[in-house]
Amino acid sequence: MGSSTMINLSFNGILLGALLKKSITNSISLQNFLLLVIPHGIFEIPAIIIAGAAGFKIPYEIVRYLVGKKETILTKEDTKEYLTLAVI
Repeated sequence: MGSSTMINLSFNGILLGALLKKSITNSISLQNFLLLVIPHGIFEIPAIIIAGAAGFKIPYEIVRYLVGKKETILTKEDTKEYLTLAVI
């Protein structure tokens, strides 16, 4: 139900925070840290967000079905959206 996605997103956030803390304790300026991280962040941060959205898509639809807001668990449209996120 999205636990692996939550672990992955938490790990990425904790890792970035730990790197920021380590750079501050090693007296690396915030400007230098950002100059090193931003080029990676241009592609990695949107990829992490899209992966999180894809990972939570199916559990979200299952919960909506169990609550009674949907009549079927996954429709063709839901499947297409999930596959589009997975391909991206």
